[in-house]
Amino acid sequence: MFGFPTDVRNLYTQAPRAGDWPPRTGVIDRDISIAVSQFAPGSQIVKDKRLHTACGVADFFPSGNGIHAANGFVPPLPGANGERLGVCAACKSVQRVANDGAADPPCEICRNDRVDYLDAREPKGFITDFAPQDYHGVFEWTPAATIPALAIDSGAGKNSATVRNSDVSSFSGEILSVNDNGGKGGFEFQRAEVPIRKRWREIYAVSPAIDNYVSVKGRENHRVALLARKNTDTLTAAVR
Repeated sequence: MFGFPTDVRNLYTQAPRAGDWPPRTGVIDRDISIAVSQFAPGSQIVKDKRLHTACGVADFFPSGNGIHAANGFVPPLPGANGERLGVCAACKSVQRVANDGAADPPCEICRNDRVDYLDAREPKGFITDFAPQDYHGVFEWTPAATIPALAIDSGAGKNSATVRNSDVSSFSGEILSVNDNGGKGGFEFQRAEVPIRKRWREIYAVSPAIDNYVSVKGRENHRVALLARKNTDTLTAAVR
């Protein structure tokens, strides 16, 4: 509770400046499990009577006399993802599979063949299109919340016991939240350009409606789902 907020992600509503680091203005922060929905490309956030539209991901940091932008994904684009995330269409269980070219396995829980395998990556930070509009009390788009789920391979070092008519287990496991853009398999990210900061070459964005300050090059499309991971102590109970 009192440690460093490593699970917090920033949405930058204006280009950060070296003289204001860490930024005190032009930034909105959320826990990553909320940010993958609220800060996803196309979602809109109201702050100070202005409507901001998210469009991409980036990881800003100070270096020398300026602010640099590193790749905003883990693992970084355009490199390959070492694993794919499978979400069962029937029971909604989540499983991780090595990205080794093998055939897609069925769901390990219900054996259903309808499993959607995603290129899911964890974002380090988010950006808007840097073109806020006046807020008139109406949202054009509201993000859909993701469903948190335990990865089925969680539970190393599990402690189990039978308590009357229940099987109880406690373990330290990983909870995953995935935003796959409403069942579309992810968002179409492209390398972006920010004319006001020409040296920022590691930003990826989805084509924004207003491209005065952020635009995409359109050479390569990467369909990526947004992933939030959290390690936590977990208690499960099942009635026999």
